[in-house]
Amino acid sequence: MRRAARRHFHGSGTPGFTLLEVLLVLTILGFLGAMIYPAVGLLNNRERERITQAKMEEIRRAIVGDPDRFDEAGRRIIGGYVGDMGEWPDLWEARAEIKPGFTGYGWDNPGNMSSGLGQGPDYAMNPANVYFRPSGHFVKGRWQWHRPFRKLSNDTVNNYDHIGGLATENEGQPRGLWTRTPEELPTNLGTAPDIYSAPGEDLGDRWRGPYLLPPVNHKPEAASHYAATDAEYAQLAPTATGPKAWEDGDYTALAGGEHFDEKEAFRLLQTDDRLADGWNRALRFFITDDPDQDGETIFWILSEGADGRATYPTKGDWTGGNWIINEDDTMAREFDPDNPDLGGYNPKAPENLDNIIMKIHSSEWRAIFAEQNRRKRQQTEVTLAAIRRALVGTDTPAEGGFNSGFTGAMCRLPKLFHWRQADLVWDDATDEEPPVPYTKGQPRELWTARPYTADPAHELDPPAWGTWGIGWQGPYLPPPFGAGEKEILRDGWGREILFFRDETNNSLLVLSRGEDGRFDFGDDLDPTEPVDVTTYDPADPDGWNADNLVLRIDANHWQGARLTLHLTVLNATPNVTKAMVARGLNDSGDPLTEILTAPDDLPDDWHVPSAFTYDATTDPPAISGTRQLVIWDDTNNNNQVDSDEDHIVIPLTLHVHKDLDNTLRYLTIDADSHFPREP
Repeated sequence: MRRAARRHFHGSGTPGFTLLEVLLVLTILGFLGAMIYPAVGLLNNRERERITQAKMEEIRRAIVGDPDRFDEAGRRIIGGYVGDMGEWPDLWEARAEIKPGFTGYGWDNPGNMSSGLGQGPDYAMNPANVYFRPSGHFVKGRWQWHRPFRKLSNDTVNNYDHIGGLATENEGQPRGLWTRTPEELPTNLGTAPDIYSAPGEDLGDRWRGPYLLPPVNHKPEAASHYAATDAEYAQLAPTATGPKAWEDGDYTALAGGEHFDEKEAFRLLQTDDRLADGWNRALRFFITDDPDQDGETIFWILSEGADGRATYPTKGDWTGGNWIINEDDTMAREFDPDNPDLGGYNPKAPENLDNIIMKIHSSEWRAIFAEQNRRKRQQTEVTLAAIRRALVGTDTPAEGGFNSGFTGAMCRLPKLFHWRQADLVWDDATDEEPPVPYTKGQPRELWTARPYTADPAHELDPPAWGTWGIGWQGPYLPPPFGAGEKEILRDGWGREILFFRDETNNSLLVLSRGEDGRFDFGDDLDPTEPVDVTTYDPADPDGWNADNLVLRIDANHWQGARLTLHLTVLNATPNVTKAMVARGLNDSGDPLTEILTAPDDLPDDWHVPSAFTYDATTDPPAISGTRQLVIWDDTNNNNQVDSDEDHIVIPLTLHVHKDLDNTLRYLTIDADSHFPREP
């Protein structure tokens, strides 16, 4: 009957299902779906959590590099942004939103813009004029942030950072991870001469990024349920009770703070120029003190998790129109449930239970940097000592050391050569008429006798008989590695060592910029600027020179050599036997020679007490270094040593001495034993 009924019902031999069976199957599937659906949602959130953690790890590597990289000594290598810049990346928010009642000049008048709108270079904000929130607008249905971006700081003077500080709730992003110019100032601000130039802050040559690809919002429609137009965004309310005037810092009605603000919830889903988590919401970043290690800091990366909610420190309370500051209410403070008014981040708050947090500690890299910088500083000190020896031959020239350096051989400081990019040459002066000597550059004469690449045929004169021991005897330093503009002396940090020539004081200042790579001295864009080395301030107000390593070579380090020579020449020929020393060069580059002649009224033995005397009164001063005393028979009486005239050359070392007694020398020469004469 059952089978026949089936055949009759279907009109064929194909088996079928009764209505009861179909309903039973649907019921079972419904039960299974009810059981499986939560599991599917849980797995989805777990996958998003995994994606979030992977993104955080990618960011961490962009900041401090691969944790598994070590040098040959087994020391951790710090890479990424911190490895290049030596500090955390700054946090940047889009331009602050100007309040409707603002009556000054805004971004539509950059030449006369009112102060306190959050613009660089000081980024100061006046809460009477702006909200403490980033701004943007819709362009063709897509949200765009208003440029420029504003660098966040912890303002402990005016406390204008209660929203936006590095250690409290903010919407800042580490933009330096993907751009060298994180401010993106679209136009110059101010009027001459105080113009703040676009594109604003530049991270400089130490920046070798990008360390991450610029973030792009792949789901711009994700926030469309909040707003799709500027008008809809303006109507977003801080509570679920409906639209009302939104005032940043109005915590009277908001027990939990800004996490109830729909405007912020909308902004967190706008991830162009914002690093996002696995739920496509902007990650939060904080930079705080490390409560466990004095002087150290923590860089926080935080995702608000699956529920998209979190509560943060607010650094105080807004009550009755006044801001009551609580400096301890920061992310770094451990929350005390028994004393919640003390502030701090509460990980056990219901909104925070699913937060995902990664912390990077500065102690992870500061100790490594301290050791690296110690070694780099030592290396720089060795390099500066080598430069000193190349210049004046000793580490303590004023103490009377022997000058085997460039100044002893050439009787002057080296010229400074500048790379002219237009001509692709090194030269010591501009190509204008008349040429202007460079006061900043590289002392190429210390390592090559052909320092002028503009004129390779020009070569420094080597020592010769006619120059009496004066002439280029280098190289005094090994040639630096590199070609063209990269052929420069470098310090332990790999940066160019700077040289400043002071013509007035006849001095040379040699400078390494130290750990921070900064210095404050002169105009680094003008290589012909007159330099006064006495104005270099090691304690400049901004602290840029505090870690500089500086070597200064003054004229008294190599000029003012002292000597008292008592000379006796046995068997001298009157009016023929002569003695001569060149103590340096004159302004024209000719030897400063002194000639003594055996007088007629002397017997064969010629004794000259204090024959050659150089001291502090010698004008011009004698140059320290190796000099040549020449004694010869000047048979043609031309006061020159000719090739066919008998002579003897005796080296003299001239020192810059403090003690005159150390300069006294006695010398006796028998002319007959040195000069073959007819009987």
